Amino acid sequence: MNQGPMKNLLAAFFLFAFALTSSSQELWLNEVDDFTGACRKVTSPEVIGDNGKDDNYDKVTIRFSALRINDSRAFRLKSSSHLGCAGADGNYAMLKFSDDTVIKFDDTAEINCQDMASSTFLVSDEMWARIEANDAPVMIRLKQSKYYTDAKTVNAEMWNAHWAAVGK
Repeated sequence: MNQGPMKNLLAAFFLFAFALTSSSQELWLNEVDDFTGACRKVTSPEVIGDNGKDDNYDKVTIRFSALRINDSRAFRLKSSSHLGCAGADGNYAMLKFSDDTVIKFDDTAEINCQDMASSTFLVSDEMWARIEANDAPVMIRLKQSKYYTDAKTVNAEMWNAHWAAVGK
């Protein structure tokens, strides 16, 4: 029996499956409440930016995940450096875009003082318009209770993929 065509078919299938999984974003949470019908989707956090330092000791990264609960959207940011408590009064994120527009968000997370805690930010109408236009930020500032860090966005496609995953 000639297995050449079967091997080619299997190889094509695995390449197709890999292409689908490599371009889609994994959901950490994807559920619909059986009683209320509320839809909750959260992507798995991924590194979205860093401070541009080459030395691993000085390099700081920011992880990002997108959230949707029904029609409300939010995002979480988490630094690889301890910046203080998440959810504290005065915490914020600032996103800078290629047209020099800066959008500031207040941290709405519950107070959490563990190392590298995630801050949560609600998406405004202005931000939602940029998300729908696939306009990813070019810089991110995350400020928690003690310090802040700035990061350049390193993967705009990943930013957009997170929003697409929770939008489905």
